[in-house]
Amino acid sequence: MSKAFFTTAGSIEHDSGSVVSGGSFSISTPASTKIKASGNFVYIGPTITVSFSGGNMSGMVPGSVAGAGTIAPTTSKNYEIPSLGILRDEDSGTLIGTGQPTGGGSPVPVSIPCHCHDTQIKVVGG
Repeated sequence: MSKAFFTTAGSIEHDSGSVVSGGSFSISTPASTKIKASGNFVYIGPTITVSFSGGNMSGMVPGSVAGAGTIAPTTSKNYEIPSLGILRDEDSGTLIGTGQPTGGGSPVPVSIPCHCHDTQIKVVGG
């Protein structure tokens, strides 16, 4: 099934059903400087690196959930650079992080499921 390419105009969002909310995601992997879709550069690679901070979760101090991880492309079709896939809308991953319990104590492990979201619909790939 073809889906829109994930570009610099897109964002990372919480997956539906995630117990983590709020906060902000950031992508530290630069986008391609050779491939564009709807005027924005496309993310490619074996993965992109994503971090998250300032999240909320039941039982945790508000804003204390943070983590990092990667999202891999679900397609390997990239005609410009064949060894690197192009990320698409809805490609997903689970970041690994921690949250600070409201009752105190050491931070606890937290999984942060997320996905790529892009609103451009002109350039798609399978």
